[in-house]
Amino acid sequence: MITLINKLLASLPEIQGVDSEEIENVKDDLEMIQEQLKSDAPKKNRIGKALAGIKKFVGEFSMKLAVTLAAGAVTGTDWNMFLQQVEDFIK
Repeated sequence: MITLINKLLASLPEIQGVDSEEIENVKDDLEMIQEQLKSDAPKKNRIGKALAGIKKFVGEFSMKLAVTLAAGAVTGTDWNMFLQQVEDFIK
């Protein structure tokens, strides 16, 4: 999952047509999950809050993500796979 987070983080500057504040918010959420996963005792409630922010971002900007990322190495499938893995982790 850490590798996928790194891949998603690296793709954020490539996203076109999304407010920089929204990009910064999703970056913070991704980094929060990354920090918690590296922790000896991950706080699942923090991961859940960050996951909610990422889901909102992906939902609101899915078309822009699809258009922008079609040319890059990250796909909508990567985002969806990440969301599923995090949901499974916090169950």
